[in-house]
Amino acid sequence: MHCGVRWLSRGKVLARFWDLKDHILQFLTEIDDLCNERKCLEEDEWLNDLAFLVDISEHLNSLNLNLQGMNKLFTNMCNEVASFESKLKLFIGQLAQRKLDNFFHLNERAAVSNLDTDKYTAKVEMLLKTFQSKFAEFHSEQDNVLLFSNPFTFPEARISSLDVGLQLEVIDVRCDTVLKGRFYEMPAVPSAMDMISFWRLISPVRCPNLHTFALQYICRFGSTYRCEQTFSAMKLIKNRNRSCLTDHHLCDLLTLATSNLQPDIEKLVGSLQAQKSH
Repeated sequence: MHCGVRWLSRGKVLARFWDLKDHILQFLTEIDDLCNERKCLEEDEWLNDLAFLVDISEHLNSLNLNLQGMNKLFTNMCNEVASFESKLKLFIGQLAQRKLDNFFHLNERAAVSNLDTDKYTAKVEMLLKTFQSKFAEFHSEQDNVLLFSNPFTFPEARISSLDVGLQLEVIDVRCDTVLKGRFYEMPAVPSAMDMISFWRLISPVRCPNLHTFALQYICRFGSTYRCEQTFSAMKLIKNRNRSCLTDHHLCDLLTLATSNLQPDIEKLVGSLQAQKSH
């Protein structure tokens, strides 16, 4: 899995290969090797397909980078996937009209070759259908994501579509001027920690259902980043020089390596009794 999630980095290799394709062809011609591969580098249709592959891989790689990283909530993932699906719909319309503004390398080929854009339109349509199928659960989460992201702009007409336990509590929160003021004190693009700090203000006594709802979306992992980070930290900690490492110590070391908590050293030291001299 650790290697499998990195396949999109090959998009950079494709882009590098595209930049060097003329030099690669010259080199293969000089050494008179790989005849079939040389023919591909001279075929217009093959180069057109390569240009499209480079462009679409770069868009996919951009999505992959946006989904990774620390402090990413599940709602952030939903927004990124929804954004990419909208981009794919834009690409389909532009390719159908032979507008290649978002396909830089393919646009280069359009100046020297006759492109079959219908073929690439079909490929993007297939990619969109795959995304909609793989992330079908995200579409059913749209109302919940919108509620978590900003309960004060959640449409009143859609409150009735929420769970019965949430409906009245959402109305209470929307009418709470103190909570509304604290929410709009956050940055225009709030971070994960900003959102967590805001939802901590929701009283579990006054709004138990909404408090539980927020906890579910805060604790819900959107990617494997934390797992990969922990796995990498464990590989560094469990080395051959630590033959006496116990499971208990490993757990403590992993907590320190992956947690953002700042221990209060002075308080911890003050709670220990110094050894008395005899």
